[in-house]
Amino acid sequence: MTLTFGLRRSTLNDAYVLWLWRNDAETRRVSLQNAPIEWLEHISWLQERLGDPSSLVLLAESAKGQPVGSVRFDTRDAWQTARLSFVLAPEARGQGLGRPLVVEGVRYLRASHPTTAIYADVDTVNARSLRVFRGAGWTEQVSEPRAVRFWLRDGIGRA
Repeated sequence: MTLTFGLRRSTLNDAYVLWLWRNDAETRRVSLQNAPIEWLEHISWLQERLGDPSSLVLLAESAKGQPVGSVRFDTRDAWQTARLSFVLAPEARGQGLGRPLVVEGVRYLRASHPTTAIYADVDTVNARSLRVFRGAGWTEQVSEPRAVRFWLRDGIGRA
């Protein structure tokens, strides 16, 4: 598959689009944390993430510079493990970008942290994300009744 987007580190200039995506009704419906986020809370959170060496927030943009998604990694153990979260813009859903976004995000992280074991927690109602991680070949484990944890211990997965 030819990539239809590029990844770059997010900046505070991306705050509004990230906030819109996070508060999108469908995003919230399939998220493990689905309460709406207030603007000032989001700004504070993003400023913390952008300045934190234990967090990496990436923005995916189309060839025309349109934001199409975001992938984020957070670690609590100096990059031995990292949690991956991703979101697609509502208008980018259904275009087959989820798996390439995850794979390219992992590739980006692996450039600086090649041995990090990566996991993602997915709500059992989130059929699209379940397909993304299963299709990418991540190892699946049931975490709790409402969530599935996926692991990628090496490599980047299948695009």
